[in-house]
Amino acid sequence: MGCNAARVIVQVEDSRYTRASALCVSASVRQFSDMRANGVRFASFSEILMAQVCDICGKGPQFGNNISHAHNVTRRRWNVNLHPVKAKVGGGNKRLRVCSSCLKAGKVVKA
Repeated sequence: MGCNAARVIVQVEDSRYTRASALCVSASVRQFSDMRANGVRFASFSEILMAQVCDICGKGPQFGNNISHAHNVTRRRWNVNLHPVKAKVGGGNKRLRVCSSCLKAGKVVKA
């Protein structure tokens, strides 16, 4: 069974555990501690996870509020429309996460 680290972290913060997610969290924490032991420095555990950021332009998520009809305000975020693309980079092929606007503008040469 694959382990989606982002989903697991959200489940841990919301304190909704399943057997599979608990195993994934322990595996991720073990990998994190192994990386720390080998001298790899991270500010936090969340830095290991894949960010919602375009590899070309650096566009990231926007933050704001949901406002209900009763004017209840809750925080939300608008993620970037990212696509995994195999692109030619430096003479070789590399897998990038690129936003739709960069694809439309032709900033990426597909492999």
